Amino acid sequence: MTTQLYLDIDGVLVMEPTPPYPPDFRALDVRVADGRFVPVAYSETIVTALAEVIAEHSVNITVASSWQSDAPYLFREIGLPEVEWLDLSGPAEVSMFERKHTAVRAHALQHRPQRILWIDDHLPKTQVECDPLATSLECADTFLLSPSLRECLTAEHLESIVDFVALSRAETPAGR
Repeated sequence: MTTQLYLDIDGVLVMEPTPPYPPDFRALDVRVADGRFVPVAYSETIVTALAEVIAEHSVNITVASSWQSDAPYLFREIGLPEVEWLDLSGPAEVSMFERKHTAVRAHALQHRPQRILWIDDHLPKTQVECDPLATSLECADTFLLSPSLRECLTAEHLESIVDFVALSRAETPAGR
């Protein structure tokens, strides 16, 4: 069963290393595509666990983040596989989230995954607000997860992710 993960970076995997940040976070400077160093902080425990879930359940990942071409540099540093990223270019008057939604929807319609997991700290926080977004992806089995910017992914989020990717389509309610 094909599960497609659309993964944001800032506020999901990493945050700016400005205190206070959670005690299990590690700060590092990542050299990106143009040679700059970008300071980030992340939880090695959470990222390692996410990498294991992705590998164990054969989840396809596509980056849906303003990091775009810099994502492979970060992923290499923190231990995630290098993957494709969505082009989020567009007019300045269109918000980054609107560009993400358009790009995620287009990718999903082109590739037709059986299941979609979208993790982004800018997704709505309530199920009622997420439902129209999930429906717009035209996939019967979707799970939209919105971590807190100052916490990123947590152990509780990972449990929800595992629950989603481990269930067969027949066991999962449509349009989570």
